Amino acid sequence: DDRIAILGDNDARWIAVYFGILRLGAIAVPLDTNYKSAQVRTVLENSGARLIFTTPRYAEGVKTACDGLPTPVPMQLMAEVPVLDAAPPAVVDRGDADAAVILYTSGTTADPKGVVLTHGNLEAERQAAFSVVTVTERDAILGVLPLFHSLAQ
Repeated sequence: DDRIAILGDNDARWIAVYFGILRLGAIAVPLDTNYKSAQVRTVLENSGARLIFTTPRYAEGVKTACDGLPTPVPMQLMAEVPVLDAAPPAVVDRGDADAAVILYTSGTTADPKGVVLTHGNLEAERQAAFSVVTVTERDAILGVLPLFHSLAQ
C-alpha cells in the first residue's frame, strides 16, 4: 500500500514504472506535468508518497518540492532505473476493492484533490473499453492524452 509518485512525459519508462508499482502492490500517484513545485509538494504530502520517479526535465522542480518536507521523499530518475536480467518480482495479489491509483485534479483553481481508483475500477474500465473495441497484438493505438490523465490509463 505504499504510494509512489510518477512525474514524467509519455514514454515506455513511465509505463514500466506505473506497471511496476502496481505489480508490487503499491499505489501509483501520477502527477500532472504542468504542476508547479508547490503543487507537486502538496500532492506528495497529501498522498503520503514515499518515493517519486521523475526525469531530468522535471528533476529540479521535484527537488524544490521535496526540500523541507516533514517526511523525506527520495527521488529516482526513470532513466537510471536498471533493467532486470533476472526474473521480475512476484506479483502482489490485490483485490477489486484495493486502491491502485490516486489521481489528482489539475489544481488550476485550488490545491489538487486526489481521487482513489481501485483495481476493480481499472478492470471495469478495461472491460467496458474492450466490449466496444477489439484490439489484438497486430494493432497499434495512438494515445494522445498524457499518461497521468485518467482516460489515458
